[in-house]
Amino acid sequence: MRHPAITDLYLYSRSNLSPLSERLERQGLALIANQPAGRWYLQTLREYKRPLTAIEKIIRALDTLEPRYLALWNKCSRRVLDLGFVENDETMVVSLSPSLLARLAQYRVKLDITVYRTTLDPGGASELRPGRLGARGA
Repeated sequence: MRHPAITDLYLYSRSNLSPLSERLERQGLALIANQPAGRWYLQTLREYKRPLTAIEKIIRALDTLEPRYLALWNKCSRRVLDLGFVENDETMVVSLSPSLLARLAQYRVKLDITVYRTTLDPGGASELRPGRLGARGA
């Protein structure tokens, strides 16, 4: 059975992230921009098959940012890359190389790993819910 994976990049800032969002979208990252309670955050639309491909795509997009967009990136109070996996009876390994982790650190990206467990409602529909490993830190 294949393990669905969800790769999200969350950016939190008091600054308007619209220009950064538009620039990253031109680099091929589909983003959702939200501004609840005066704080902006960007969330990538989900990549369900290959988390490493998604991470590399994000890094390539960051590598091409001009200084004015990097300034917006650097104003973010949090930059979180969340790798989400659906709980399953099978073992799965996702290896992040030291060089890939170093690239994430270069952009001050925190790595979260969320394990979702599936639950079935009485009607038989499944729902993803974060498991205990999915608690989000600041």
